[in-house]
This record gives sequence, structure tokens and C-alpha cells, in this order.
Amino acid sequence: MQCAATAPIIVLYYARICFFVQIKGQQDDIRRIFDTKNIEYKEIDIAAPNCADDKKFMQEVVREANPDILAIPPQLFQDEAYRGVSVISLPSIGVETGDERRGARAPHFL
Repeated sequence: MQCAATAPIIVLYYARICFFVQIKGQQDDIRRIFDTKNIEYKEIDIAAPNCADDKKFMQEVVREANPDILAIPPQLFQDEAYRGVSVISLPSIGVETGDERRGARAPHFL
């Protein structure tokens, strides 16, 4: 008997308390795309006091993957693999934003 394959877990690391409009907009854009396409994802609020270990994990993995970017939200992971920092990263987890079909590139946020 074979087990059914489970879809990879997409994780959005975000900050509920965010004073930067651009970062808040990026987080909202990613959520909107996932919700519109009915993609299940998990959110981790790294600003929450009980998520200090999650924040540390996210920052360590992001810095290891690319020491030249800031390890701030939003950050996308697929299972525990780092996938990117913005809407432009969505194709790396199998999500088309629509811009690829038109030949346009989504703006890179950081």
C-alpha cells in the first residue's frame, strides 16, 4: 500500500507589528497571492514573544543562504528550505504570479 504524497508546507515568516509600509505591503501581497490561488500556507509571526526560536531559525538560514540580504520579513520557506524574500520568489515554490506569462518580472523588494 502506497502513502499519498503530501504537499510541501509553505511557510511565510512575517511580522504582525511592522512599522515599515513597504514590508507590510510585501507581506500582504504574498498572502493575497496565496489566498487567491487557494494555496495552503503556514504563517509564523517572528514579532511574537513566543516565536523567538522561529525568528532565530529564520535569520540563521537566510544569512547562511545569502549574507548580503537582511534577514527580515517577509521570508518564504518550503518545508525547512529557504526559498526567498518576496513575490519574485513565488515561482521557486511552484506559484505563478501571472507576471511570468507576460514576460514581466515582479519587483524585488530587498
